Amino acid sequence: MSRLEDLRGAVLAGACLVVTEHILPWADWFRVLHEARALDPALPVVVWTDQGSERVAVRAMRAGAAHYLRKSVPDDVVHAALLPLLQPAEAGPTPGGDGDHGPVAASSAFYHGAVRRYLSDRLQDRRQLTVQAAAMDQLPAGAIALDADLRVTYWNRRAEELYGYPAAAALGRTVLDLVVPEESRATIAAMERHLDTVDTAAFESPGMRADGTRVHLHKSVTVVRNGEGRRIGTIVVVESFEEIRERERLLREALAERDALIREVHHRVKNSLQVVSSMLSVQARQAATPGVRASVDQCQARIRAIATAHEALYEGSAPERVGLRHYLQQLAARLWPPGDEGAAVWVGHVAPATLDVDLSVSLALIVVDVVLAAIEGPAVPPEVQAPPVAPHGPPPGAPPAAASDTRPDTPSGALPDAPLDTPPPAAPARRVHVEVDIVESHGARGDEARDYELVVRTTSGGTLLLSGLAEVLVDQIRGRAVYQSAPGGVVRVRFPATTPPAPAEGAPRT
Repeated sequence: MSRLEDLRGAVLAGACLVVTEHILPWADWFRVLHEARALDPALPVVVWTDQGSERVAVRAMRAGAAHYLRKSVPDDVVHAALLPLLQPAEAGPTPGGDGDHGPVAASSAFYHGAVRRYLSDRLQDRRQLTVQAAAMDQLPAGAIALDADLRVTYWNRRAEELYGYPAAAALGRTVLDLVVPEESRATIAAMERHLDTVDTAAFESPGMRADGTRVHLHKSVTVVRNGEGRRIGTIVVVESFEEIRERERLLREALAERDALIREVHHRVKNSLQVVSSMLSVQARQAATPGVRASVDQCQARIRAIATAHEALYEGSAPERVGLRHYLQQLAARLWPPGDEGAAVWVGHVAPATLDVDLSVSLALIVVDVVLAAIEGPAVPPEVQAPPVAPHGPPPGAPPAAASDTRPDTPSGALPDAPLDTPPPAAPARRVHVEVDIVESHGARGDEARDYELVVRTTSGGTLLLSGLAEVLVDQIRGRAVYQSAPGGVVRVRFPATTPPAPAEGAPRT
């Protein structure tokens, strides 16, 4: 009500209960009590306020108030105090009446039902807010529940620590009067308007502590609605920026420690695999037949390929991903160093990419098996050795390219997006020359999907084939192998940039 005439009209219309603030814009509690009791001496008047004192409470009760309640008391206490005051209106005569049940009686019943519904709905809404806020009580942040009038209905222990108010002093008070400084009220008003269109929001603003000091806070606000979709309040999660920065610092330290541990694991795995490789070298020297020696050498090459991956992970900037170019260069230098009589392996153009360790190791093992197959294959006489093959192969029916270090599809011998390394020196004493490229390949899965293509070609001698193990690895990385006819041959393996998840047991492979 906004004026004294509204109060008089409500009492004459059959109001069954009057609840008044301590001070109103147009009257105080004593004037409201006097006017209401003058029209209906039996009408109960309750003074409900967050101001006043025990002296005011005693004065109100002596003046005829039915109850004096502070707004900070729980809703169930308010509910229990007000409902008994409504009971006589259910059966008693209406004010000024003689027992009839005419329009005034109907109006009285209407007011009675409205008050009961209001109290019941208010109690239910606050219970819902409290339950939802209490669910976040274990968070290391302040949890505050506000009703539709921005009055505090829940205030957890962390909120007590952040603001300096105990829960008993915060419950029932408006958050604006409690912890919002004057300069931040415009921000809160704007946020309230924003929450009319969204259900969640986050913002930063200073908070006012009980001792008057300011604290910079981050607040996450969630609107709470009842079953009918009506907004009944909000839950605010409050965090101190100092604590957020401290958590971020601890997280950075934990991640750095984790990376150091992962690198140490890679280092130890690499050392263990080198020990295994050395033991295989001893076994190879003691092998009775060339076939057994060749099998041991192949096993040793595969183990050294895996060890090189762990070495690259140990030395790299990311302990979980491998830089392809550096890895393949290390692999070629360790397995087929300059002067090796079996093969000369040259790492050409490699797209700038870092892949996870499983995919990188699979690619390296494919390269190792292809090179080993070329070494074991029949040699090609020097007079029919072919010049380098372009990255995507010559067009069908095109004449062979002239022997040159410049590739026909790129200027000055450079591949797209990356310069070409210095070509390998001629080494006629070696059996086969192998070049390894990895290029980006789009189109098979759309423009947004990034695929790569591993290209292994011989520039002299040998035949390139995929062994059974290599075919399994190609299938494992969801790749597709293509052979091209050329002197010695070209193997292309197109594969996605991420390792696919392993299929479920018993599921068909695609």
